[in-house]
Amino acid sequence: MQQPPTRADNADVGLTAGSALPPPDDPQTLLKRQQAVVAMGRRALALPETSVLLQDAAGLIAKMLEVEHYAFAELAPDGARLAVRLMVRQGEGTNPRVIQDEFPATGRDSLASYALQVAHPVVSADLSVEERFRDPLLRRFGIRSAMAVPLKLQDRSLGALLACSDRPNRFGPQDVLFAESIAHLTSTNLARAQAEKRLALERSLAAEVLDTAGAIVLLLSPEGRVLRVNRACEQTTGFSLRDFQDRPIWDVFATPQQVALYREKFEKLAGGAARVEFEGALLTKHSERRWIRWSWGASGGPDGRLEKVVATGIDVTQQREAEERARRAEQLAERARFAASLPNRAESTPAQSPVPPGQPPASAPTAPIATQPDLIQRERRRRPRRAYPYRQQIAFILDGKLPIKSDFHEVQCCDISSGGFSYVSDRPPKSSQLVVILGSPPRVTHLVARVAHVTPIEHEGQTVYRVGCAYTGRLSS
Repeated sequence: MQQPPTRADNADVGLTAGSALPPPDDPQTLLKRQQAVVAMGRRALALPETSVLLQDAAGLIAKMLEVEHYAFAELAPDGARLAVRLMVRQGEGTNPRVIQDEFPATGRDSLASYALQVAHPVVSADLSVEERFRDPLLRRFGIRSAMAVPLKLQDRSLGALLACSDRPNRFGPQDVLFAESIAHLTSTNLARAQAEKRLALERSLAAEVLDTAGAIVLLLSPEGRVLRVNRACEQTTGFSLRDFQDRPIWDVFATPQQVALYREKFEKLAGGAARVEFEGALLTKHSERRWIRWSWGASGGPDGRLEKVVATGIDVTQQREAEERARRAEQLAERARFAASLPNRAESTPAQSPVPPGQPPASAPTAPIATQPDLIQRERRRRPRRAYPYRQQIAFILDGKLPIKSDFHEVQCCDISSGGFSYVSDRPPKSSQLVVILGSPPRVTHLVARVAHVTPIEHEGQTVYRVGCAYTGRLSS
């Protein structure tokens, strides 16, 4: 005759994964339970909805333990509430009745909450004398004994699985071990499913942000190879990801002159820098040069080594072009101011100034001292000329000998044409022939010229000389 349960029968059952399974009374029962574990693992690989997976797991436990009812509890997103669904069987061949209720996630208001709180399986041999917790839902439907196994993963709570019976003393150690095996398998697959959903959501959000961002965004490997680009990058460069995937960024984006710059910046990140910022040129698919303001950020792994680099770039080409237009406009304005600052040569005074020795013959045209501004307006050449307010180097040819490097000195030029140029100096020329270096290093031109005219003028209370020169040849170096 079965003895009535005592309080000692209602004890928490804590079994670890390393506990030895007691010798089964029925080898056939043990085999069925092992097959059930394998079937549950296959079922979990399909990653069904969380509620479906929990219901399948609780139903499998109830079937293998040959009990009438089962339940599962699912933790709410806020982590504070536990939604419990009790499956009450009405009879053979009928679908179970689903009863839903809600309890605090931990505490003594339900068996599932209590199991989550103590974090190991809990068996109640007789709910009618249970003092550790209250469970009005189970008692309402006449359930006498019940077992709950929590679904936990490290410090995360996921829910609980319950097996319930109308009879007392229905669960032994082997039953607990089997239920705990199913619970561990379910917890692992639930955590994996939730992690994959979060990862998919994050990837979707990241892809949406990348594709809607106006800036160029690239993901680079620790070796600087392109792993991913956004739509703005493809639109700016004209290339798609397959055109430069797995190729170093300096091989596909940098101009030949800036490959070393790109490499240097990436090596700083590889050396431990958290971020580098610089401006570099980028070549598009159609060989168009675009100026990009880059910001590269490093992301390190747990060991501190470089794991990936997120490179963002802003196309500043239009800004640089606007700055160049402004610079050219300023140059034109500066030329105009320079031209306005020069005295004009008056044509009403016929007096001529003497020509120093070694200067053009007396028949060469000379001009009187000017007293009016804007000398540059007087046109002497047949060819069109333009303002040329730059300092260039000249040296005179003395005794038929070409000058050496130390003979050259700077003069302020006034204007230039295809046939000659003019300059202003505080002293008259030393001879009628000279060499002028035009341009900026390394692109310069050496020309031989003869002095065509010398015009003394008054400028800010001092006498200066405006010298007009005509080209006569070009030097080879």
